[in-house]
Amino acid sequence: MLDNQFRLPLLTRDNYADWKELFELTLAYLDLYLTITEDEPPALINASTPDERTYHKRWTQSNRMSLKFIRAYISKNIRGSIPTSDKAKKYLKSIDDQFIGIDKSIISTLIAKFSSLNYNGKTGVRDHIMKMRDTVVLLKEMEVEIPDEYLVHHILNSLPTEYGAFKVSYNTQQQKWTVDELMNMCFQEEQRLKSESKESAHLTTFEKGQSIKSKKYFQE
Repeated sequence: MLDNQFRLPLLTRDNYADWKELFELTLAYLDLYLTITEDEPPALINASTPDERTYHKRWTQSNRMSLKFIRAYISKNIRGSIPTSDKAKKYLKSIDDQFIGIDKSIISTLIAKFSSLNYNGKTGVRDHIMKMRDTVVLLKEMEVEIPDEYLVHHILNSLPTEYGAFKVSYNTQQQKWTVDELMNMCFQEEQRLKSESKESAHLTTFEKGQSIKSKKYFQE
C-alpha cells in the first residue's frame, strides 16, 4: 500500500504540474520508473539471453502498472480528449501536449488581465496592488518571470490622475521601492487624498452656506 505522501490526486485542468511531479515520484518509489525513462526493449526471440528476458519482463510490468496509475488518476473529462496508447511513455507525452496548449492559453489570459488592471478607487489601493501581485505569482508558476522593478512601475502607471504628484515624486527620487513598500506608500497617499477630499467637500459646503446667508442679508 502507498504511503499517504505518495497518494496521487486526481488530475484536473488546474493541477497538472503538481500531479506530474507526484506521479513520477510515485513510480520511482514503486520502482516502476523504467518505462518512463527507457524505450521499449526489442521483442524476445529464441536467442534472447536471460538478462534480456529479465529486462523485458521488468519493462513490460513497469509499463502495464504505469498505465494503470495514469488512467486511474485522470478525471473523465480530460481522459476522453487524450489519444489512447498501450505505452505509458507515449501516453504521458500526449498528456503533456494537452496541457502545454492549456498553459499557453492561461498565460495569454493572465498577461492580458495584468496589462489591463487599472485602479478604479472602489476596492482600495492595497487590494488593487495585491491583485496585480497575485497575477504575477501565477505567471511565475508558469515560468513567466516579471521583474519586481517592472511590476512597481506598472502598478504606478495603473493609478489614476489623482496620484500624479505621487508618481512624479517616486520618479524623481534615487531610492527604489519594493512592491510591499509601494503598497504601504500608496495606502498612505490614498488616505491623504481622502482627507483632502473631505476637507474640500466641507469647505465647499461652508462656502455655499455663507453665500446663501449673504444673499439673504442683502435681500432684507
